[in-house]
Amino acid sequence: MHQAAGNVVGKTVAAQVRQAARHLGYPAESWRVREAWYGRAGAWSATAVDDLRRRFAAWRARETGPSTLAQRVGEVRRLLVDLDRQIAGLEAEVAGMHGRGSSSDA
Repeated sequence: MHQAAGNVVGKTVAAQVRQAARHLGYPAESWRVREAWYGRAGAWSATAVDDLRRRFAAWRARETGPSTLAQRVGEVRRLLVDLDRQIAGLEAEVAGMHGRGSSSDA
């Protein structure tokens, strides 16, 4: 959602949310955009989530222009590397929680 706001230098958060809404084809004061901005879309229907994803994909395609298959593969690889890092961090966090929990049980 934050990517859809575009250039945000010097803009208030409210202005960034309105800009993201316009870029995605929602009304400027859309509650859906505001909730997605703050990561509160967990209770949305699958239809609403799919609609937001389609709008974002269409905006992204307009912004980035046509991409080659090689460019898309490269982007997916970069995303997978980032995902691996996030998973490793979560695994380390969970392992640390288990280590603390077992020592306090004694």
